[in-house]
Amino acid sequence: MKVLLIILLFSFVQLNLAQLDFNSLLKQVKNDVTDSQKKIQEKVAEREKNLPKFKEGTFGNLASRLIESTKRATTALTQGVRNTASELTRSLISAATNTGVSLLLNEFKLISDTTGIGRQLSLPDVETSAYGFNVKASGGYFSALSSLEKYGSIDVTILDAETAILDVPVRFNEMKIGYGSLSVSGFLISTSGSFSVNVEKNSIIIRLKLGMDSTCALSVEKVTIDQLDGITVKLEGLGGYASMLTEKLTNYIISWLKGNIARYIQDAIDSNLKTALGHNSMICSNFMPA
Repeated sequence: MKVLLIILLFSFVQLNLAQLDFNSLLKQVKNDVTDSQKKIQEKVAEREKNLPKFKEGTFGNLASRLIESTKRATTALTQGVRNTASELTRSLISAATNTGVSLLLNEFKLISDTTGIGRQLSLPDVETSAYGFNVKASGGYFSALSSLEKYGSIDVTILDAETAILDVPVRFNEMKIGYGSLSVSGFLISTSGSFSVNVEKNSIIIRLKLGMDSTCALSVEKVTIDQLDGITVKLEGLGGYASMLTEKLTNYIISWLKGNIARYIQDAIDSNLKTALGHNSMICSNFMPA
């Protein structure tokens, strides 16, 4: 198996990568794998066809069993060749995606800042019940959408010869949430104020689908906020009721933040990424090896 892999890799070295585009390289890899598998299988089939049959317990029968074991090993070897080709494709894409992601995030920030939501994204008004109190909040904001940055390694999954899934880990360098107006009423209590939320740790996964056929295609499959930790809530202006309401309101706000507001921010990221892809048609090509 090592000899075959060395031969295959040696054939790759002979390719002048500077003169081939990525589609040509993928085609060459597939052809080399197919040719190698076919030659191995043809040789084994021919030898097996010409072998005589021996009775159980004879030396010839022992040799036949040994050859059958070799045949099974050959099947494993051809599978190994296929896996090596897939791994090479994954490695080539992994090396290029960092450039592509950097360009995509730069375009995302440009779109966010141009529309104004990059500095401060408006959040929807809230009117709900919590712990028996009626809670209303307005003047909501989130900052800063444009502080989104990549961290960690991009996970590349090859679906087939023409499709790859990229999971890009990102996070907000700055994440602040607040509502300028908060009113709470119930149990003969009525008070108003405001609140702000600081999130110490956050992480987001952007899933992209990359089409690698003759027409490069890149799409946003899903945006998921998978970590919101170290959340602190600051309530202001609730007067003499602050001490009684702080714990209940803090618990509710954290729960509400991880549910409703997280989804709202996910949607904003998703929308701006899709707008960025639409504005810059060159982004996709930067995800492909040169």
